[in-house]
Amino acid sequence: MVVISKEGFEQVEVMVQGKPSLKRVMSNLAFGSPNVSLIGGVEANQLGSDFELKPNPIEVKLKPKKEASQ
Repeated sequence: MVVISKEGFEQVEVMVQGKPSLKRVMSNLAFGSPNVSLIGGVEANQLGSDFELKPNPIEVKLKPKKEASQ
């Protein structure tokens, strides 16, 4: 979940879902393991490069907060 907030505006929450990327699918087919590729000694799947995030980009319109009547 992504939370977008700005002073004076209502907060917006957007659910983001990860789908396996084509790179991950092909790696699984070729090697049988998603942990085969290494980047600088760190497994690529730990960096999130094996997933496509949706929605991408995230677009929202922030609504001004309603002033509380006193």
